[in-house]
Amino acid sequence: MSRVLRLLEGTCAVVAVLYATLLVLFTDYDALLIAYRKDDLYSTITVLAAACCGG
Repeated sequence: MSRVLRLLEGTCAVVAVLYATLLVLFTDYDALLIAYRKDDLYSTITVLAAACCGG
């Protein structure tokens, strides 16, 4: 069971790094800053956190 959890944790880490890389490479920084200030990134962060927690 611990092997499965380690595999899931590793997969989550890879997905998080890929997601962050894509966000940095393909985003309009002004739009990202505005979305951050308006709390419009909440749903994206929630989905990523839920995926990483396995829930």
